[in-house]
Amino acid sequence: MEMARVQMSANKGEINSFTVVPEGTYFVKIKQVKDGFTRESQTQKVDLLMQVYDNDDKVIGNVWTTLTFIPEGQKGHGMWLHANHALGLPYDGELDYETSDYVGKNSQVKITVETFEGKKRNRVAEWLITEDLGAEPRTPAPAEKQTRPKATAGTRG
Repeated sequence: MEMARVQMSANKGEINSFTVVPEGTYFVKIKQVKDGFTRESQTQKVDLLMQVYDNDDKVIGNVWTTLTFIPEGQKGHGMWLHANHALGLPYDGELDYETSDYVGKNSQVKITVETFEGKKRNRVAEWLITEDLGAEPRTPAPAEKQTRPKATAGTRG
C-alpha cells in the first residue's frame, strides 16, 4: 500500500486558533464537553465547546466556556445553575445528570472579547434565559448544513 505524501506550508501559530466574533448576543450550540477539575480547589468542572451562529443560522465561530460545579452556599454556586437553566437542564433541587447531556443543547449568550496572553479571544459574559427575553426558544439549523461565512457576524439583542 502506497502512503500519501503531504507537502504544504504550515504555521504552528494557527494551532487551536478560533475566529474571534465581535461582542454581541448570539445563539450557541454545544458541540463538545471535556470533564475535569479546577487546578487550585479541585472542584468538578466541565469545559464546553460551542458553535456561535449569526442571524442567518450560519456558524461564524467557536467559543470555549467553563462551568464550575461550585457547591451550594459557596460564592459562584448560582453561576452554573443559571447556565443550566438557559440550556434547559436541571437547575433546582437534587440534581443528577451526565455532563454529556450538555452536547447538542443551545442557548442565547452575550459574548465579549478579551485579551489573554497577548491574544484576543471570546468569552461568554452572560447566559440568557429565553423566557426572560419574552421570546420563544430557538434552535439553530443543523451544523452539517452550515457554510462558514467570510467575515461578517450578525448579532441579536
